[in-house]
Amino acid sequence: MLYCLEKNCPFLFLLKGHARAAQVNHMNRFRFTRSLLLCFLLTAALFLGGCGDLVQLSGLLLDTSTSVSLPSAAADARAPGLSAVMATASGQEGENRPASAGQSSGSGTASANLSPYYENFSIFLPKLNEAEYTNFIALYQGIRTFREKITLPLPASSDEVQKLMTLLSNDCPELMQLGSQWGQNSNLLGSVISVSPTYICGREEWERQNAEITQLIEGFHAQLEGCSKYQAELAVYDYIISHCAYNSDSAYAQSPYGALIAGQAKCDGRAKAMVWALRSFGILSSVITGSEHAWVLLYLDGYYYNADPTYDDNEPGGRQAPCSYAHFNIPASAIATGSYPADDIYTELEYPATIRWDSNYHVKSGLWVFAGQDPRPLFEAQLAQAAAAGEGIVSIRFETPEDCQSALENVSAWVQDYLNLHMLNCNMTSYDLQNMNMIFLYISFR
Repeated sequence: MLYCLEKNCPFLFLLKGHARAAQVNHMNRFRFTRSLLLCFLLTAALFLGGCGDLVQLSGLLLDTSTSVSLPSAAADARAPGLSAVMATASGQEGENRPASAGQSSGSGTASANLSPYYENFSIFLPKLNEAEYTNFIALYQGIRTFREKITLPLPASSDEVQKLMTLLSNDCPELMQLGSQWGQNSNLLGSVISVSPTYICGREEWERQNAEITQLIEGFHAQLEGCSKYQAELAVYDYIISHCAYNSDSAYAQSPYGALIAGQAKCDGRAKAMVWALRSFGILSSVITGSEHAWVLLYLDGYYYNADPTYDDNEPGGRQAPCSYAHFNIPASAIATGSYPADDIYTELEYPATIRWDSNYHVKSGLWVFAGQDPRPLFEAQLAQAAAAGEGIVSIRFETPEDCQSALENVSAWVQDYLNLHMLNCNMTSYDLQNMNMIFLYISFR
């Protein structure tokens, strides 16, 4: 025991040395006193680490502040070719944070009890443990009030801070002011005790953007009153694809404001916009990032699905192409490029499996061909609808790649037979979506 005390508390060892040195001369006594003081301060710092920013112990410690940034999604791959007045959604699904955690009214003006908008409709925030959640809320409140330095209630590791900052960026789309870099200060033990965020806009600009998005989402609710959650999701999806051009260089490229209002954004801005709107309708959803891309994970009618408003938005030559809905509510197995490799943070937070087709666009729209089913009647029915309107889309999704391949070999013959029968002519554009087990045509009749 005595050996351990001497080894771990060096000032006790010095105490013995001082007793001997006191018999030598007064100068050694003075040196001991100074050494004792320094050792005591260092030992106290070790035991009390996290109680304050140790860089304030001037002359004793090095500055342990560091600068950190989120992984960039600027090079995301592309597919070929709210506020207090927002409606409070009912029918809450999934695991929820206890009510004592508080729910923000969401007003543009910061209140004393800030918490994330619609946090009970996040897939991942309820998975944080109590210590993580405590620090998360402190960071959220500090960012919402544009604080330059945010002290963490509990010391955390750099990995834990990285995790929380990723969630703040991805899972709180209303934090449009948050930049992708931050500074952090650590104590002598290496634990982070404070974070200094960067902001890409000021408070007035944030409040203006928030007000515009709030007004837009209010409009969604007014137009979709009485609609199902699936119909609300589809309407939001259509709006983002039709109103937002892909642009990775715009001022709001990574912001939901870019996708919903400014009309220019890339994958993360689009995903955040969709999540913000979906949560206002009571749909459990979160942004997922991985492999330099961002998409949406959502929970609808008992199952989880992937939805990607970037991969479904094709703009050849700057012209908006019809939406194929190839990536609307699909399981991971249906993604053309293979299952999106989500970032490690989502694996840690038990990223749920997506294996069902029940709420897929083609299944819900009656455009799904089961294995072995003859697709020609469905194909010709859509041809007839397009002919009656003068133009239209023919879209069919197959359960098996073999049936899709067989149908593709006969498409031209089916179209020609229909034209001959009805004495029509047409122009046809075919989109290559065979890797998604789909036939997708645009036909205009003349």
